[in-house]
Amino acid sequence: MKVHSFSTYTLASNSYVLSSEGEYAIIDPSIPYDDIITKLPEKNIAFKYIILTHAHFDHMLHINEWKEKTGAEVIIGQKDRDKLSDSYQNCYQFFFGKNDGYRGTARAVSEGEELSLGKEKLKIYESPGHTSGSILILFGENLFVGDTVFADGGIGRTDLPSGNTETLFRSIERIRSFPKHLSVYSGHGRKTSIKEINQTI
Repeated sequence: MKVHSFSTYTLASNSYVLSSEGEYAIIDPSIPYDDIITKLPEKNIAFKYIILTHAHFDHMLHINEWKEKTGAEVIIGQKDRDKLSDSYQNCYQFFFGKNDGYRGTARAVSEGEELSLGKEKLKIYESPGHTSGSILILFGENLFVGDTVFADGGIGRTDLPSGNTETLFRSIERIRSFPKHLSVYSGHGRKTSIKEINQTI
């Protein structure tokens, strides 16, 4: 089981490549395919999943390229699937005045579902608040939280379409209840831990 972390320069969005027994997944394809594939130590990589923590543009900037080059299955929370092609909901319109998004096929997942990756399971938890369909992904002792919570006491914004502050805080409380030793990977910023989140939020 491995986790490789990458970050964009302009939007500071993080992408994560997960691997287990020769199978791969990318979480939040905000970085071009070639920029990531050339930095991975493994060769002849076949991706099984393209997973989105939520449907905002800065977390799927290069989803069309990743889908074209890998053919991997696109995975997203059930309440965010329709946002992928909706320029208002995915915020392309909000920030850039553009009609843009992902209009290909995507599989919607919900609370408690599991995705197999090699010998491991990726377990899905719903974490609404930043968007109505935001999800958490648990991979071994690693928790990927999107823009729900960040290192150093930061939390996701709720002033964008489908955001809700009360719901966000409920999701943060849920994250705080995970085992303290888990590593936490956010959509922006550095790696943290459940223990640190409990001390800063």
